[in-house]
Amino acid sequence: GLQPLIAMDNSPRTDAMQALIPAPYLTAPLRDLALQRKLLLVSVLTKAIAMLAALLTLASYDVLAVRPRLVQDLASRMELVTLNLDVDLNFGDRGAAKRTLAALRGSPDVHGACLFDARRQLFAQYSRGGATPCLWPADLAGLGHRFHGDSLAMLVPVRFEREVVGYLEVEYAMPLLGARLRQYGLVLAVVLLTLLIGSL
Repeated sequence: GLQPLIAMDNSPRTDAMQALIPAPYLTAPLRDLALQRKLLLVSVLTKAIAMLAALLTLASYDVLAVRPRLVQDLASRMELVTLNLDVDLNFGDRGAAKRTLAALRGSPDVHGACLFDARRQLFAQYSRGGATPCLWPADLAGLGHRFHGDSLAMLVPVRFEREVVGYLEVEYAMPLLGARLRQYGLVLAVVLLTLLIGSL
């Protein structure tokens, strides 16, 4: 009779190749485990992006809402101080001006103040941390205030009967803004580290 065209290969080589192929009941758990790790990684990344967005939102709020409010508050406080300096400048009483500026010691967020006369010459000064040079702030003459780091510098005019008789520059410290952002960043880092460790 006719011999089969394809014969069964029962050689040892074929048996060894078949032994290397994993059984179906072993491949399914491996696929499930890989899928779970991928889903966990996606979850961690999603939470990280959400936390980063929250941090950026808080930082934007500090810049767009808190800082303008601080400028208005400091301008109102300095306007009250200038009401006690106009007479001192008008009569050239440097001692009285120094005593008026020394009263700023009761405001811990004010680190320094420089009083200039109408010719932009130093008239009196106050510094919480010791003597610091008072130079005419040319960059503040047009803007009125400037943020640098965690500080706010402001220059306001001193008027006597609607006439400008001098200028008051103050240095306002804002440690809470920077500290709050650093705390937000620290919390974000700790949470991300916890999620990454849990995903291992």
